[in-house]
Amino acid sequence: MKKLLVLFFLPLLCFGQNNYLDSTISYQADTMNNVLSLHQKTHYGYDANNNQTLSANYNWDIMTSSWVGTYKSEYTYDANNNLTLNISYTWDAITSSWVGTWKYESTYDANNNQTLKANYTWDA
Repeated sequence: MKKLLVLFFLPLLCFGQNNYLDSTISYQADTMNNVLSLHQKTHYGYDANNNQTLSANYNWDIMTSSWVGTYKSEYTYDANNNLTLNISYTWDAITSSWVGTWKYESTYDANNNQTLKANYTWDA
């Protein structure tokens, strides 16, 4: 009799201060072998005005039993909570560091009118 392999993901949501989502962790379930293993994690950060300032994603490496970065975004806001900077990174396994991939910049005048919108990408 053949066994049916079913893989599915179970999310775990973690809430921090002010009841904002702090992180999510997903588990991969292997029903054929009755194994539940870590799969992915996302960590979130917020500023004093509750604007999201970070979204960092990781995959579980079963060989090293550790989280390995995949990509992250960092966000900055002005005093009026306008998004002024968004930088995206990918994980470089060779250097074990985050490497910039693109950047979005924006500025606003005193009336909250957008006065600059610029997109940049890093050379490979």
